[in-house]
Amino acid sequence: MRKTKISVTIIFVLLLLLSSFFLYRKNAQEKIPVYQLEINYYQSIIHHEQAWLDSTQLDNGAYPFRPLVNNRADVNPYFSSMAAYSLLLGNTFYSDNVYEYMAWLFTQLNTSSEDPYQIDGTLSNIRMTQENGQINEEKFEYDSVDSYTALFIILLNYAYDTDPRYEFYQANEGSIIRLFNALLSTRAENGLSYVSVGNKTQYTMDNVEVNYAIKKGINLLNNLLELSNNQELKEIQIELEEWLIDNTQAIETILWNPAQQKYRIAIDKNGNEVEFKSWDNFYPDAMAQLFPIVFNVIEPDSERAKEHYIQFVSNYSWEDFKFREGFYWTVVSTIGAMMDDTERVKTYLNYYQEHIMSNHDYPIYNAEVAWIIQTCQIMIDKYEDKIDQVDPLKLFH
Repeated sequence: MRKTKISVTIIFVLLLLLSSFFLYRKNAQEKIPVYQLEINYYQSIIHHEQAWLDSTQLDNGAYPFRPLVNNRADVNPYFSSMAAYSLLLGNTFYSDNVYEYMAWLFTQLNTSSEDPYQIDGTLSNIRMTQENGQINEEKFEYDSVDSYTALFIILLNYAYDTDPRYEFYQANEGSIIRLFNALLSTRAENGLSYVSVGNKTQYTMDNVEVNYAIKKGINLLNNLLELSNNQELKEIQIELEEWLIDNTQAIETILWNPAQQKYRIAIDKNGNEVEFKSWDNFYPDAMAQLFPIVFNVIEPDSERAKEHYIQFVSNYSWEDFKFREGFYWTVVSTIGAMMDDTERVKTYLNYYQEHIMSNHDYPIYNAEVAWIIQTCQIMIDKYEDKIDQVDPLKLFH
């Protein structure tokens, strides 16, 4: 009698396991192809846009704002570093070209005598002219020190994480130190960064970029210090760790206005608070509320991020490209992807494919394309996560 009960129990368990397996297989086989189609869609955009960005690279390694026209192009290191970053997303096919860009950009670091405020290691905008196959470079005024250096540091860290070439970093150790010191020159006593020594304005959008760069800079230095005993690198790492604490706190206590439940636009050069005025002011007011999401100062699933995004989409139908004049501000699609707004992202990218991607006419430029690539990679990551959720045993993918 006991053996019979045991046998019935075993049969029941086996039938339950078999039934569960068939349900598991059915669910996986139904959903994985759907998710894979979405992944293929986003990958096709990435491949197309990375190829276009790569095609714009000049012989000296620079990624211009837009391709050469009449043998002339401008390079903004802030935008160009974004473009180079996006070329590393999803693959290492363009790594050699990105490393060429970084090597070139190191040669563009200003000496103290070149910088208008005698700060070593800053980056200027550069005008390129091509004559008889030769590229001539002429530096002109930069927009900022904090954001320009921040984006280069973010790129250097990501390149090391995706395709580490320690010899490159070792060979450029002195330039890396100069770059970090230029960023540190923007550190204010209150913990925020200011634009430059010549412009003490402390912008929210700049500070969230700097906050992210500090985090990534610490990570980069951790990696480099495993193979180097350079004392200057160690001292910079310690200072960055201190600044990260101060900057994170200052963004929350100085730039966040708890009464308005909004981020201030800035603290101006005289120390006055520049308050959020209206969602109708796309830039800087609306963007200052969303950039903390983009640069991971607040999490996309936080109540603050959700509330700000809800207010944004109630004021702007960003997915139809009719939300503002001038540049496309493709970063909004990246924000949408981070906020898991799949429908709007897909609508936006369908329009982008049909009207912009085929010819890349002005006003599209390198960093706008870079944000599109980042949007697509975020969506790919989300669908790959969904595949893992329906098939955690990896039996059907």
